[in-house]
Parts: sequence; structure tokens; C-alpha cells
Amino acid sequence: MADAPGTHRIVEKVTEMKLEPFNRYGEEVTKLFWNPITFDRKTGKGCFIIRFMPGGVSQPHEHLGFEEFYVVEGPMVDHDGVAYEAGSFVSLGPNVRHYSHAPEGVLLVAWLSGNNRALEEGEEMSFGPDTIKTGHFLPATGKAPKGPIGTHRIVEKVTDLELTPFDRYGEDVPKLHWNPITFDRETGKGCFIIRFQPGGVSTPHEHFGMEEFYVVEGMVMDHDGQKYEAGDFVSLGPGVRHYSYSPDGALMVAWLTDTNRTMAEGEELSFGPDVLQRARYKAQAAAE
Repeated sequence: MADAPGTHRIVEKVTEMKLEPFNRYGEEVTKLFWNPITFDRKTGKGCFIIRFMPGGVSQPHEHLGFEEFYVVEGPMVDHDGVAYEAGSFVSLGPNVRHYSHAPEGVLLVAWLSGNNRALEEGEEMSFGPDTIKTGHFLPATGKAPKGPIGTHRIVEKVTDLELTPFDRYGEDVPKLHWNPITFDRETGKGCFIIRFQPGGVSTPHEHFGMEEFYVVEGMVMDHDGQKYEAGDFVSLGPGVRHYSYSPDGALMVAWLTDTNRTMAEGEELSFGPDVLQRARYKAQAAAE
């Protein structure tokens, strides 16, 4: 049963999640395990946690939307030899064709905005030649779709990214800095990296879609006192109204499926009473 609007919240430590054999394409893939925590198998959209055991190889596939992930433990290597190290954010765009392997094992938090298609033997790959040659392609039928081959790839170490004052709602928010790396300001969709300096407080807002994030460093606390600590995956659903505070600072990788709206003073928040009201007013006063 789906959560009522404004009540969906998941908080899970990624390294402690229960995983099952990866079977997204109908058959289990050797040495790959996952938790499709908010992933919708029909639409191919949402978040999943995936672990490659040492020597694990993914099914060669084409993205019909964006595939973006944060490497918790690594590295992982794409078919063309490009390595995705621990601490990296990776964005692969529509029509990218690839597969990956992990010689020593890897753990990823992955977000997809559209479905994938398993590749047939002989289909051309993105980026460059297949230097690994361990991909398990489907048998060739000659019916594979012909179309443009995707070239969009971003690989960035999150802690090395340049950040600017957080101005998503039109004005700089004190003690918040971000990099809207694939975030679209007009649609409110995509990924951004955000750092709370000690004492930082976000603007109270309501989600029109999903807001999901991985806490890379530190801790943030929601208005009701719920803590999100380093290593946590957090999912907040449509209709959720909240704001967050970080007493000691935090760094997060966040994905949104739709825009937000800022809230007016006095609007009811989700989950419970506003136990951080004093901290929010103190932060506002310090900024004035």
C-alpha cells in the first residue's frame, strides 16, 4: 500500500541494507546483488542500491533516460576502461550504451530517470572500444533499434567539486553551498551536491516529487528531530513539507524528480512538531 501524500520517508544505512540477487532483466546476474528500495520495475525509474562482488560484471545495456550514481565503495570500471573511484558522482545520459565490472567489488547508490534496454551482441557501445570483453550480450537478432549513441558522461569526485552559494529559490541561503551538477532549475529535476556549513538551515519547502539523497559526510536533522547521518540513504516523497538543520556541517548528493515550493510561515509541516524552530530563527537572525 502506498504512503499517504506527505508521509513517505525512508532512512536506511546503505551498508546495512538487505540485498538480493540482481534480476532486473529477468535472470539473476552472477555476483551482483541489489535492493530496489524505491525503484519501479515497470517504469525503470527510481533508486536502487547495488553491490558488485569481486569480479562482478553488469549486463550491457542502453539508457533511455539518465543513470546517475554515487560510488560508496569502489572502484568500478566501464567497458572503455574509465574507472569510477569511491567518492565519485557519475552521470550517464540518454542513449548511453555500456557495461561495467568491478575487479575488487563495488557499492553504488543509483538513480534512474528512465528505463534501460539490454544490448544485443554486436551493437556499438558509447565512449570507445570494449577493452574488457566480458559483457554478456543478448543473442543477435538483427532487430536491435538503430539510433543515436549517447555521449553524455560526467565523472567528478564529490569532495573536489566547486560549490557556490545555494540560491535555488532566488536568494542566497546562509551557510548552504551547492553544485547543481545536472539539476535543471526550470523543471526542478536532476542532481545537485549540497554542503551545509555548521549551523546551516534549509528553507522550509514542499516536494512535488521525490527528493532522495545520500549523506556523504556529517549529519543533518529534520525539523521533527529525525537525524540523517553519514552513510544514510534518505527518500522523501511527494507532498512532504520539511526543512533541515546541520549543527556540525554535512555534505549530500541529492536527486529530485520534480520541483519544490517554498512554504509560508505557519504552514503545517510533515512528520511531527517543529522542534528546531529556535535553531531556524537563530540562523535567520544571524543572517540579517
